[in-house]
Amino acid sequence: MPQEPGAAQAGPARVFMFRASSRRLCALSVDPTGGNIPRHSLGAEDEWTFVRVLDLLVGELRSGFDPDEVARALREDGYALIGEPFHAD
Repeated sequence: MPQEPGAAQAGPARVFMFRASSRRLCALSVDPTGGNIPRHSLGAEDEWTFVRVLDLLVGELRSGFDPDEVARALREDGYALIGEPFHAD
């Protein structure tokens, strides 16, 4: 069973990555459907599209976002907006 993001853990926390359909904006969510990610950060015709499952380790180095801050947001809000972590279309 996946552990809660940001909890004291030996292994990774399983989170789900989504991308806005027409913007360089990604989000991570503890909800596999992404239903808890706010739509107000999107344009009128945008939607969140599932990209991949991500195993997040607190303290690891990630390009484009701070995993410790993401873990805090996931713990407090259930989601984190992270911009475009892979810098690719």
